[in-house]
Amino acid sequence: MENRPDAIAEKIRPVVKGVAGFLYALLILLLLELLVRVSGTHDADSILSLAEKNVFSATVREGSGQNLWKTKWVEYRPGSSMEVTLPNGDVYAIKINNKGFRTKNFDKKLEGAIRILAIGASTTIQGIGNDKTYPAILEKSLQAEFPDQSIEVLNLGISGTRSDYWLGRMDVLLSFEPDMVIQYNAINDLSQRYYYDQYYQQHYWLSLLRSSDLYQLIFPTNPDEFSDLYAEVIGNLVAMHDALEANSVAYATASFATPSPNSASSNFKGYLDYTTALQWGRWAGYREYQGFYNMIQAYNGALVDGLSQHNIAVVLLHEKITDASDFVDVCHMKQSGIEKQAAAFLPVVSQYIRSRNE
Repeated sequence: MENRPDAIAEKIRPVVKGVAGFLYALLILLLLELLVRVSGTHDADSILSLAEKNVFSATVREGSGQNLWKTKWVEYRPGSSMEVTLPNGDVYAIKINNKGFRTKNFDKKLEGAIRILAIGASTTIQGIGNDKTYPAILEKSLQAEFPDQSIEVLNLGISGTRSDYWLGRMDVLLSFEPDMVIQYNAINDLSQRYYYDQYYQQHYWLSLLRSSDLYQLIFPTNPDEFSDLYAEVIGNLVAMHDALEANSVAYATASFATPSPNSASSNFKGYLDYTTALQWGRWAGYREYQGFYNMIQAYNGALVDGLSQHNIAVVLLHEKITDASDFVDVCHMKQSGIEKQAAAFLPVVSQYIRSRNE
């Protein structure tokens, strides 16, 4: 008769081997994960230095600790202001007007004047001073080109907003008597809405897997996976155009500009990778900037194709501003980039004004 302890051992042995094999495989995976992460590690001091120079970083972004907001990411407090001294000694100042926008005070449009509204988020309000934003620069360029006309470009950008935000405020926009609306949105739609409102809840386990660098190395996220998101954003822009057109208001939008990875220095590329994994591309599991950049380019391609079917004017900003030296992060620009942003919008707005004068 078989010894009872030996019989029990025989039954337990396969279980023990199975558990040991699982633990061994898990250890190998953890070591590989660590190896992949270490291989992608960037100089922490360089990343911190670049973050400190970026006015949109978490420490100073949009008046953190200063009461700039009436409702954060929704509405600025009329008459509020903030100042941040940058590492180079420059002062970054935002002054909010009597209506809650980072632009000059304005009232009822003067007879014969042309009023253009610039809507969007932080990439619309960006600029070291109110007069250094792209709408303010665009206004000066238009006034120089059409000296005999009264032209104003009002910056209505609200940091953190998405395309659906502006679509839901059509009555507010029309109350300002615009002749034309220009819109620059995308980054918050592509990096916030889908993560918080849809993707994470629908793909919980996949989102966890995509937090692994090893998983991303083996199964990189395909930007075509988010075609429904691109279509949603494009649909909002089409709806904006149609609603404005129904009220005899012209409309133009733009593709979204991001720094080309090939043009970035090693340190800046490390900073882009870091912020992509931490913030911008986290929802989709992008651990490096290249993947996030590919997604933005996929969106831009869909945008140009989609809006061309509706004869909507699109400024190809993603082709005009690509050099990493014009950016401080994945989307916000230095003054050199903001100048190019204004110059890119100038032809389509000038064409509209000339068509009015014919």
